[in-house]
Amino acid sequence: RYIKEINRCLEPGDVIAIRSPYFERLVPGYWSHLGIYIGECIGKNHQVIQARGYGVYPIDLNLFLRSSSAAIMRPELPPTDRANAACEAKKYIGYHYDHKFDFADNTRFTCSELVYSIYKEALSLELCTVSSFWRKKKVFLPDHLFKRGFKVVWVSPEAIIPKF
Repeated sequence: RYIKEINRCLEPGDVIAIRSPYFERLVPGYWSHLGIYIGECIGKNHQVIQARGYGVYPIDLNLFLRSSSAAIMRPELPPTDRANAACEAKKYIGYHYDHKFDFADNTRFTCSELVYSIYKEALSLELCTVSSFWRKKKVFLPDHLFKRGFKVVWVSPEAIIPKF
């Protein structure tokens, strides 16, 4: 819906948050899925790196944005650091999906775990404790982007911005 507006303001290293019916029952909070915009990848323009059930892989921006709401979040870092983060994200292509949401395991990733892994040191991101089924886990959820280290560059009109 908003692809022209989004294309005008996206830069490599930006994080895109979406609210997707596919994920919203599984992920606490308003935002349910994240991807890192990398620009060109494997000869294709407008690519986003995401972690989903199949693992970590690039997907076309138009396909990634099939959702009810979207927001572009820019890490509060110099442009060169954001571009380096986009290059770093490409190194994760081919990793498996982390079905256990185990943030201590650096061999498998969820969408938010991927963003956390790439930006945790530069932005001093912290894990938060959430109740998950029968126990508490330390995780980084899509809504946590709005807490610190990222600024909202664009958000769809119907979206809700979490307050912390």
